[in-house]
Amino acid sequence: MIRSIAALCAFLPSLALAQLNFPGGNVPGGTIWGVPGVSQTVTLAGDVTIPSGTTLTVLPGTVITAAATDNIMRAGGTTRVDIFVEGSLVVQENAGETVTFTGPSTGTGTWGGLIASAGSTLTAGSASFQRMASGIRVTAGAAGTTTVTLNNVSITNSVTGLSFAGSTGTTVYTLSNVTIAGATSAALTHAYGTTSISRSVFRDTTGYGISMSGGSVTVDRSTISFNSGYGVYGECNGSGSIAV
Repeated sequence: MIRSIAALCAFLPSLALAQLNFPGGNVPGGTIWGVPGVSQTVTLAGDVTIPSGTTLTVLPGTVITAAATDNIMRAGGTTRVDIFVEGSLVVQENAGETVTFTGPSTGTGTWGGLIASAGSTLTAGSASFQRMASGIRVTAGAAGTTTVTLNNVSITNSVTGLSFAGSTGTTVYTLSNVTIAGATSAALTHAYGTTSISRSVFRDTTGYGISMSGGSVTVDRSTISFNSGYGVYGECNGSGSIAV
């Protein structure tokens, strides 16, 4: 009996580590989601904000699930849970261990997505972003360099995949080994910035593979296919360019 109680006590901390409920709001500086060697699930009850100057690190193997309702309802994300990146979001990459961002149920667009503001940094490797209503939205501006680096990342069952907007500022956008599949709008909407795409696949899109209205995009060793619409749709008016 004593041994059984001791074994249970040793097991309970692992159960506690395996689940984390985050109520929403600002993420404290130096926050890490995930536990080495433990498949942790993080449940988001409301909109999450990573403030400027703050870094949120997500360890390999972590599953982040947004709730069906949003108890924060920050402007720009009032109907579904969103993650607002004003500082830095770093999703650590490790082969064979995928970080998953998903919604509360199956289907398309069951949570909001990521909103990265001017001067923010989004770095993700070996990650899966699923079931987003608005995808990953990035806006450049005068607040500093806006950086997005995605490697071995998939975006699936989402209304919109990626969107790059803005009217000023410096950007560094790098997509390598990125798969965007099944978007019911555009896989990539590009209005501003400079983006490099390599070894990536945009497929099964109902709409456009790339909807281009500004900035510049370079595509290397990648596949862009679609169910309807166009692989690349341009409204550049002389201000944008795409090189393949």
